[in-house]
Amino acid sequence: MNITYRKAMVSDKDSINSLFIEMIKTVNERMIREGIEPHSDLEKGYSEELNKFFDNDDFFIYVACDEEDIIGFISICVFKDLDYIYVDDYSVNSKYRGLGIGSKLMEMAFKYADDNNISTVKGHVESANHESMDFYKKRGFVIEKNEGNRLLIRR
Repeated sequence: MNITYRKAMVSDKDSINSLFIEMIKTVNERMIREGIEPHSDLEKGYSEELNKFFDNDDFFIYVACDEEDIIGFISICVFKDLDYIYVDDYSVNSKYRGLGIGSKLMEMAFKYADDNNISTVKGHVESANHESMDFYKKRGFVIEKNEGNRLLIRR
């Protein structure tokens, strides 16, 4: 296994969309177990939504690759005037979890913020996604606001 990391290209959209769908299905399963209405409209993916990450300098995606296969991604929106970046979506293929790939992708987001003198990293996590919240807490995130089924987090 030879994992590499890079900025996403337009040709990566289908692979990123597949990872997004896998992520939403996992989150939906957790939400159902918690008695929360799942995101049924998102399971079709967000192929059109991905365009903004290739058409705007302040929106981009980092990917993790095993050879030619994209196995993880983190999408980032930059709000320099508000002094934060926002982790829009973030996922690693279930077969590759626990190998530090997600940590490396998150480190890339932190490095981008540091290199650009941006002090805060924000994101949302579903309140039913305890595994992800634990991941974020280990990396210094705290809950900024409870929005019901979602938590706004920051570091």
